[in-house]
Amino acid sequence: MQRMRTILEATELNLRRHFETVFDEVKTTRDLFNSISVQKDPVAGSQSALPRETPKTAPDGRSDASDNSQPATSNSNQESTLSGAESTPAVPVAVRLLHADRAVQNARKNMQEFLAEAEAFEDLVDQMVNNHIDTPEWKSRLHDGIAVPLTKIANESFTELEKRLIKFRTAMESDDWSALPGLKTAAATQFESVVVQLDAVLAKMLQMEDFNEAIEELRSIIKKQEKMESDMKAKQKESLEDLL
Repeated sequence: MQRMRTILEATELNLRRHFETVFDEVKTTRDLFNSISVQKDPVAGSQSALPRETPKTAPDGRSDASDNSQPATSNSNQESTLSGAESTPAVPVAVRLLHADRAVQNARKNMQEFLAEAEAFEDLVDQMVNNHIDTPEWKSRLHDGIAVPLTKIANESFTELEKRLIKFRTAMESDDWSALPGLKTAAATQFESVVVQLDAVLAKMLQMEDFNEAIEELRSIIKKQEKMESDMKAKQKESLEDLL
């Protein structure tokens, strides 16, 4: 029985490690999505769009040579700085569409991975029950604290996230730039909600370590008590032999 318990504890640890791997991918995808610009041209405002200073005219009708004698690169550098052309290179729309599409694909993949993870935890609970090694605390943590909420996150939260990501991608494909800021905010908000919910599930998984430490401490106490009883019986036996 103890061997089976050890096996199931190791299985839970492996499931948690896989969960953490998928969770890291969710957060990476969130960061990628948040980096997508919703401006049609992030470097709009080039020199041609900026007002040019009209050359001053001298009293004799000629252009003021003192004004034109200034290096032409001065205004050019200033305009370039204002427009951000040098420090903020444009990300092509096609690349941003690829990033949006990757966010959609990853959301779908992660949803399926978390559903499989939830099923694996339910299977773990069944194995505990079938081997008569389940405890109310362990069973409740795995079923109520991990499997059930993880299934809900996958079926509901990830489904909603996918819908919002698709709306964002569709608007960008349709060149509907005015709608993109609001759609991005909606999807980013849902991303954060998913992360918070997954963090809560991970916290339940990490309780396994505290639980196992308490179990080991209890086992140590029991072993000490058994040793004390064994030593006491041995001494009583020696005392009886001495009397005889």
